[in-house]
Amino acid sequence: MTSGFSSSAATKVLDAELLGHIETIFTTHEIPGLSIAVVHADSPAEFANWGIRNEDGDAMASDSLMPIASCSKAFLASAMGILFEDFAPGRKPLPEGLSRVDWDTPAAALLPDCEWKLHTEFETMSSSMTLRDMLSHRTGLHQYGLSHFLSYGEPGDVPATVLHRLRYQRPAFEPRTRYLYCNPMYMSAQHILDVQTGSYTDFVERRIFKPLGMSAMYSPDAAIVTGRAASGFTKHDRRALPFFINEDNHQLGAGPGGVIASAHDLVKWVRMLLHGGVNPETGEVIIPKAVFEAVTTAHVISDGVGTAEKSIVGYGLGWRRLSYHGHDVVYHSGGNNDVTTLIMFAPHDRVGLVVLMNQEGQTANFDIGWAILRKAFGILLGAPAKPSSGTSSRQEGRRTKTEPAPADLTGTYYSAGQGSPITFFDLSGRGPEAERVLSTFRTVSGELAPGDLYAVLPRTWCTHVRLVHLGDARFSLRYNWFFPEGHGKDKAPFALHAQDEECGIVQFVCEGDRVAGFGLTGTVEEETVLERRGGRLQDIADAWFDKI
Repeated sequence: MTSGFSSSAATKVLDAELLGHIETIFTTHEIPGLSIAVVHADSPAEFANWGIRNEDGDAMASDSLMPIASCSKAFLASAMGILFEDFAPGRKPLPEGLSRVDWDTPAAALLPDCEWKLHTEFETMSSSMTLRDMLSHRTGLHQYGLSHFLSYGEPGDVPATVLHRLRYQRPAFEPRTRYLYCNPMYMSAQHILDVQTGSYTDFVERRIFKPLGMSAMYSPDAAIVTGRAASGFTKHDRRALPFFINEDNHQLGAGPGGVIASAHDLVKWVRMLLHGGVNPETGEVIIPKAVFEAVTTAHVISDGVGTAEKSIVGYGLGWRRLSYHGHDVVYHSGGNNDVTTLIMFAPHDRVGLVVLMNQEGQTANFDIGWAILRKAFGILLGAPAKPSSGTSSRQEGRRTKTEPAPADLTGTYYSAGQGSPITFFDLSGRGPEAERVLSTFRTVSGELAPGDLYAVLPRTWCTHVRLVHLGDARFSLRYNWFFPEGHGKDKAPFALHAQDEECGIVQFVCEGDRVAGFGLTGTVEEETVLERRGGRLQDIADAWFDKI
């Protein structure tokens, strides 16, 4: 472990007690590499690092670069607000037909004709859906639980592609009635910024990164060239992973999750936030006051149940907000297959923090973040929480005599809102494509079950999908990110996602002797607006796939 602190008027937060507490979390959760920073508004930051950043064993450092995942959303929301200021009188011509542009401007007004269109269930609201709705996750659209794997991230996808698919994606709830996290809306907002600025990523680099002196970037290749990029690792067996966001797809996810930065970079970002949007080093306004207040103010309740320690949680525009032991805290976390991240700041206490881990693990992430805040607020640390062991949801002894048989359900299925078609095979599959799919599953997963169905699913979040037979025509949906030839120095095959993680229920529907298609359900914890209405599975499923 390495740490550093420059003497100042601020009280040191990373003392021996807290460092020992964090090291216990680091060891207990088997984290490969960890980089943290404590940010003081007017004093030097404190840094500490543990473990390794790559499979060569190089030490994690405060300048190690990592994707910050959904902590990137705050950069998009801030960029949108900066654009509004550019539209102020005399600076930048307003889009045709508009007298002003702000958070309540309809998204459709900022895009070319016919580009913005939502599902027919949204017809009465589509034209009035605002930027505030999109960025506060209150549109009623969702990303089908973990099956947002389906709706974006196939080769060739760009934000405009995702925006086009929205017109085919069914709502989970009525617009503006509740919070429901939706990455595709941030991709769509990114496309709006592309249209209005020429390039969203260039705009952020020019208006935020460079004025703050950040070495942050969006290009994975550029990060790798620096020699400071951190590799992600799997849990437990610690297999090295490639960048979850790669050079081919980084423009797709730039808005919702594409910033690549170090703890050192993010200290500059957080310190600016602690100064209400002003760079304290230069006095330059990075985020105008009205924009800063809008993005950090809660617009919708994201968690309506509090605890003795934490209040209910509200979601702003790329930020969450709550009261922690009576202290106002603004924060956002992030997580990909290869990283877990957390940025927090307490505006009235004038302290913030950054946590970067090169492994999945939100529990450890927040345990560290809350511990740092407790120390900063003068609250007892308490004992570190133990990681949960997790339980399998796979149902053994589940197979029953079925009609139709799983073999009858093989074939190709398509949903306009979910990208390219998906072809499922069972163990009797023949032909080159079937052999490739089944061979990959055997290589990585070992023995296969005769009643299950298997498919390739080339998306950002996964490579393959497996339908585990539950009985009749019902299946449990499971995803995998397969590495049949290994990665990095270790060429042994492995999988990132475990087979026991259920991501939804697939129900096939037959009409006479013909398989009509399948419906995907169970991806939202509550009953959806379509399910409450009732009707055929074809009409009320979260997503419907026709057999073609």
